[in-house]
Amino acid sequence: MEEETCPLLKSPNGETSVKIMKKSSYVFSVQNYTARVKRIGVGNSIASPPFVVEGYSFSVQFYPHGKDRAAHAHGRMSVFIRNESSKMVVCISAIHILDQSGFNIHRGYSSFDGDRRKSYRHVLTIKPGGQRGSDRFLWRELIESKHPKYYLPGDCLKIRATIGVFIDQPLPFANVLGPFDRCIFFQVEGYLVFAEESVLVTRCPTLLSFCHSQSNSLSENIVIPDIERNVFVGVLWFIYNQQLHKQDKLAIYNSKPDDMDSFFSKMLAAADRFNLKSLRSQCETMNFFGNAEVFLRESCYAMKRTFEKSWRNLRWLWDSEKIKEA
Repeated sequence: MEEETCPLLKSPNGETSVKIMKKSSYVFSVQNYTARVKRIGVGNSIASPPFVVEGYSFSVQFYPHGKDRAAHAHGRMSVFIRNESSKMVVCISAIHILDQSGFNIHRGYSSFDGDRRKSYRHVLTIKPGGQRGSDRFLWRELIESKHPKYYLPGDCLKIRATIGVFIDQPLPFANVLGPFDRCIFFQVEGYLVFAEESVLVTRCPTLLSFCHSQSNSLSENIVIPDIERNVFVGVLWFIYNQQLHKQDKLAIYNSKPDDMDSFFSKMLAAADRFNLKSLRSQCETMNFFGNAEVFLRESCYAMKRTFEKSWRNLRWLWDSEKIKEA
């Protein structure tokens, strides 16, 4: 008698699988750092042993003198993640040079939750044999000269690579009863970023409703039209952190309120589009203080010019009276 298997139940919109992320970290130790770095030149790398994340094989490619002459000229070292598998992988990454002193001042970037807005939640597609990373990762001087006791104790450099691989997970029966902690891909101007459904449910249901209206399957890329990539990433940062990124604060602070093409105006439009009232409030507050500073600065300059003009007139009158008395 054959054993019956319970068929996969579909989600309310007819899906039988969800896109989830599996994350794992690997630490690559570069022993005898000084001697090994001296033996290689620009464009040559020190490769880590392969490591596996969810069936995909990766390696860390470390270029101490830079991957190319441009990086070397700027005094930068380069670090890349290489896909050693025979198939394409869709993933997200974080790379850090570890602080081994115990202060945990790690140097690098994270696309998961780091402060580097340019790569925030950026989804990578790496072909077999391809690699993605940063050609201007860090200044060599920072690691080798300024803080060797933090990053090179015992002449050993440690690089931590964290990789999140996106896979399609069959939808089990238990998950049908509640919200799915799935990953949703957004495509903005050809740029791919992601967000978890569980976060959108609580913090931006309007965006989640838009996703459902655009596609029958949240496993597909959701194209966001009529919005710039820079603006959408700023909105995504706000959804996760509940505050503006420091780069966005500066851009809004320096924007003119009546300029419809400014970053401030575009963020307000996005806040209204996705019903993010707190985002609108923070944008308006930041822009108000920026324009208040401009007003005060211009007022002070005007007062200074008026005072200098009045002072020159008084000096002229004073000199005229002295001439008459003489």
